[in-house]
Amino acid sequence: LTGCGKSCAAPRPAQATLVGVAPGRYDLFWRGDAGHSKFGTEIGVGWTVEQAADWFAAQTTPQQRLE
Repeated sequence: LTGCGKSCAAPRPAQATLVGVAPGRYDLFWRGDAGHSKFGTEIGVGWTVEQAADWFAAQTTPQQRLE
């Protein structure tokens, strides 16, 4: 989670990054083999934390969430 596009608070690249864009709103980036920005590929724009959590939940199986 970072507060701005400069990523000052991120000590190293992460697999997923939420960038604060407004109060309670975030852009979600996913780092894969290639990305369109320093954070990776943009997955969601202006999402709430709940929307990001729903996206993450859809990417994993219940067993993976337990590991």
